[in-house]
Amino acid sequence: MAFFSILRGYLSGEESRRFFEYIVQRPYGIDDEILETTVSWLATIPSKHSGERVETIHALRTSLAIVAEDRSRKAPEFVEEAVIRMMLALGFWVLSDENDELATTSFWEGLKLLFEIGASEPLAPLARAFAILEPSLSRVRGALLQSAIRSRRTDSDPFVRASFAIFQAFGGGEVVN
Repeated sequence: MAFFSILRGYLSGEESRRFFEYIVQRPYGIDDEILETTVSWLATIPSKHSGERVETIHALRTSLAIVAEDRSRKAPEFVEEAVIRMMLALGFWVLSDENDELATTSFWEGLKLLFEIGASEPLAPLARAFAILEPSLSRVRGALLQSAIRSRRTDSDPFVRASFAIFQAFGGGEVVN
C-alpha cells in the first residue's frame, strides 16, 4: 500500500503518516531504494505536491515523537535506523522551515547511530547515509542546520560535543565553549 505509493513518487498525507510510523518501527524492513525515493519525494513536496505539505509535516512530527520516545540505547544493527532518524528531521526542516527540538534531536541521534554501527569499513555507513540524504541536505536552509549544530554545543554527550566542534570548524567558525 504505502510502499507502492512511495515508489510511484509521492504519498498522500494519510499514507505518509502510516508509512513513517511503519518505517520507524521496522527500520530493518526498508531498503536503500525506498529511502532514496522517500527523501526525493520529501524534497519535492513544496514544488510538486504542495497540497500534501501540511499533512506530511504533521506525519513527520508524529514520527519524530515516536523516535524521541525510543530510548533503548542498544547499538544499532542497521544503517537504515540512523538514516530514517535523519531523514525525518531533514524532511521536517525542508517542509516547515522551522527549528524544532524533536527534529534536532532526531538528526543528532541519527548521526550518532551512524558512528555506532559496527562495520568492516568504519565510514561506509556514513557515506551511504549521506548519499541517500543528499536531496534533503542540499535543500534545507543552511541557517536551520547551523542552528541545530549550535544548539548542541554544550550537550552532555561527548560525541555530540565533538561533532559540534567538527561541524563548526568545517563551517569556518571558531570552536569556543
